[in-house]
Amino acid sequence: MILLTLLAYAVAELATFLFVADRLGWISAILLVVAISAAGPFLVRRAGIGVLAKAASRLASGEAPTREVLDGVVLLIGGFLVCIPGFLSDVAGLALIFGPIRHGVIKLTGRRLAKRLAKRGRPLAGGFHFSSRVPHNAEGDVIDVESYEDLPNLPDPGTTTRD
Repeated sequence: MILLTLLAYAVAELATFLFVADRLGWISAILLVVAISAAGPFLVRRAGIGVLAKAASRLASGEAPTREVLDGVVLLIGGFLVCIPGFLSDVAGLALIFGPIRHGVIKLTGRRLAKRLAKRGRPLAGGFHFSSRVPHNAEGDVIDVESYEDLPNLPDPGTTTRD
């Protein structure tokens, strides 16, 4: 299945390149792919600096930077996609670098992951169970994971805290 997916991706990238090359010309298409792939790391760096600044301010206020970590992971994926030559990967990577789209992807992925883990009953670190409906740990504490903004700042797996 993975091999078939990679083959379909390669065919789609080639077809997209041929379409763009037909419209713009071969040299222009090649220069465009190279320019976007070269500019990608600079865009990722610029967005990453903002994420790091937010993470530093959260750490300074004593909070765990969970949202910023998720932002950083998605930025890393976007940066990787931009560095791969091809128009489809460039579009996907640039979309993940753009803040509102990145946050939407994190929200959607978080909800899907919460539902999947809830079906399997898999616990998170510290005994917390991840569920999109009625999440709780073994002690009955409710953890809200319905939206990206409301993700809890979970304790380190080795620590136990009670309010």
